[in-house]
Amino acid sequence: ESGLRGRRIGFEPGGFSVDGYAYLSEAWGNPFVPTRGLVEAHRMVKDAHELELVRTGAALAEVGMRVEVDASVPGKTEIEIMARGDAAMLLEGARRHPDYHITAGSRPISGEKSVLPHSIPSGRPLRRGDVVIHGTGCTTDGYYSEDERTIFIGPPTEQQRQIFEVMRQAQQAALDSIRPGVVCQQVDRAARRVIEEAGYGRAFIHRTGHGIGIDIHELPFFAPSDKTPLRAGMVMSVEPGIYITGAGGFRHSDTVI
Repeated sequence: ESGLRGRRIGFEPGGFSVDGYAYLSEAWGNPFVPTRGLVEAHRMVKDAHELELVRTGAALAEVGMRVEVDASVPGKTEIEIMARGDAAMLLEGARRHPDYHITAGSRPISGEKSVLPHSIPSGRPLRRGDVVIHGTGCTTDGYYSEDERTIFIGPPTEQQRQIFEVMRQAQQAALDSIRPGVVCQQVDRAARRVIEEAGYGRAFIHRTGHGIGIDIHELPFFAPSDKTPLRAGMVMSVEPGIYITGAGGFRHSDTVI
């Protein structure tokens, strides 16, 4: 009925399993052609409504962050803190925006786990001397936002203070470099230079940031090899980090339009 049988059909390969690809090819009898990057490139610049959804989620992420930081005391587990942050974002989202579909996701990571950038919360209780990386975020009608902050449970050591300050300066250098026309790799370089000059280059183990939209990680990327020029309407995270066993993980993330 569609008139497409036997014609070439493009698809986003990142969203297909091998089994799904085989099933559709057999059922339709069509040559399905990967279009990697085609749709993703069109998603990089958001329209006014999309930006409003991102801003809505970012405001709710701040609500969750305040609740999580306040709940971060010795003895509280990562899971308990996560539950409080998620509940706060969902309840406030329902109050402010009853017609939006909102989901919430928190990720407080503490102690020795904080050196693993993609660790997940557990029943580990917070202890005095811990570094905690808090991550909060919401999707609003399918559009993501994120907010991350590093805090200390009790006074930090001198080494921890120094690393934290380097991380903060690196993020600020990246933020200061962002404007239309700047190439993504230049933003990454601005942050990376600060960390390398402080002697922590090998402890910065990921890119400086990424696009955000209907995926939490999407084009473009603040990475050494990304030559995409920034354009008005792009939504990006800025999240340089430093991870040192024995000292902890240190990362802030802000969502920038």
